[in-house]
Amino acid sequence: MHLFLIFLALVFGGFARLYSVLQSSFPLNDGALFYTMTRELSANLFVLPEFSNYNNLHIPFAYPPLGFYLSGLLNQLTGWDLLDIFRILPAVLTIFTILAFYLLALDLIGNKNQAGLATLIFAFLPTAYDWQIMGGGITRAPAFLFSLLALHFIYCMYTRGGIRHLILAILFSSLTVLCHPEITIHTIAAALVFFLFFGRKKTGLIQSLITAAGVIVLSSPWWLTVLLRHGITPFITAGKVGFSGIEWLFRLFTFDLTSELYVQTIAVFALVGLVLLIFKRQYLLPTLFLVIFIIAPRSAARSLSPVIALMAGYSLTTIFSLIHPANLSRPFEHHPDNILESKLSKLFLGILIIQWLISTFTLSNTLLNERTLTTADRAAFDWVTNHTPVNSRFLILTGQNPLLDPVSEWFPTLTGHQSVATLYGYEWKPDVNFKQTRQTFANLQSCLSQETDCVMELLETNNIEIDYLLIRNLDTRSNQTDEILYQSALQDALQRNAQFNCVYNSPEISIFLRK
Repeated sequence: MHLFLIFLALVFGGFARLYSVLQSSFPLNDGALFYTMTRELSANLFVLPEFSNYNNLHIPFAYPPLGFYLSGLLNQLTGWDLLDIFRILPAVLTIFTILAFYLLALDLIGNKNQAGLATLIFAFLPTAYDWQIMGGGITRAPAFLFSLLALHFIYCMYTRGGIRHLILAILFSSLTVLCHPEITIHTIAAALVFFLFFGRKKTGLIQSLITAAGVIVLSSPWWLTVLLRHGITPFITAGKVGFSGIEWLFRLFTFDLTSELYVQTIAVFALVGLVLLIFKRQYLLPTLFLVIFIIAPRSAARSLSPVIALMAGYSLTTIFSLIHPANLSRPFEHHPDNILESKLSKLFLGILIIQWLISTFTLSNTLLNERTLTTADRAAFDWVTNHTPVNSRFLILTGQNPLLDPVSEWFPTLTGHQSVATLYGYEWKPDVNFKQTRQTFANLQSCLSQETDCVMELLETNNIEIDYLLIRNLDTRSNQTDEILYQSALQDALQRNAQFNCVYNSPEISIFLRK
């Protein structure tokens, strides 16, 4: 039974991760900053540069670089186009996280059938793959894969011992550190929980110290280089971004942590599983859930996805036990060995799979239609490259969230021009208040439906100079054929304003020169 469940997880999980990626001709959503850094690393003969010049920001080259080395070397050795690497490779790596999750689930559950059911849930869980398959997933996807493998071998190290498990725990923990900062923090948090539950003895303490020392040594070529060049400031600056305000508590109390569309069945099952586990005094998963969320709430949903899948699997197994005729005398006991034996259980799971598939397909279409550059965007970028001075400063207005705006992020990389309201990169600059900058850029995006004064006042208040203003008029709805092209209130106002001259106009993109 567990092999069949894993097979379903790989089939449906592969579809969820690859569909929008293979349908698109460009990386989904973000990744421009990492793409620029990869090119800079390759141009520097794979010696870490001191700074990245993405968007003319002069950013300390402090980001964990393993994803850049992986994609850059793959490009150099195989000739595979770097943009295609950013588009496809993250999604492929997320498929392997399904298998890595099964190993970890089997560790923590101990039953193959229940672990297989949790793996099927994990395969459908949007937070287990949505941000990992985007262009920026070139760092997030390998980090998530290595994190799951690190936790698997850390568990094995504490419970089974052996030099092999110790070495592999050090290896995969080091690879996680060298890929992504926030996933590293969540991995450390989970490892500490594992120590409290499985390693609180002299042997476990020694293993933990050796693992920590090994990770420090293996990752030192990166962090030591950054410390010698820039000190600890870039790490402190970037670290503040992950510790957000009280608004993240709202997501915790509403259990809005799965990014499911329509009925959030996985979230419901996970919440029920959380209550059941606490009721039965099985505190490992509830503790992991709480600690991972508290340590870095901004991106906690991704690192919580394995825990949520495990709790949902526990809940669903209990439900299958309730509706199995053979278990009616003991309805609230766990019977993972005979899940899906009854016709009612198979029907229930079949209905859930259909609902999860609909949610997955809708999410994939949303990513495909609203979170990637269009042909019109690329054509406008080409015009900018060929017809405007290289030192021109552009204000890009799309009406999108600054963190979900591929036009703004990819514009500097593809044109070589500066976008004054692109958020990415500022998290590494010590002289910038990231939260305030994000709010300023969001306010500028809201001007799309207002008069010219809205833009001019915000630019003046924040001492931002521009030469051009690019407005995106394309609003893509539920599918590729359902497009609504509209001309914003701001565009109408700019056409009447003597300070601006329209120098490029298509049904989708308009560019104005500030006189």
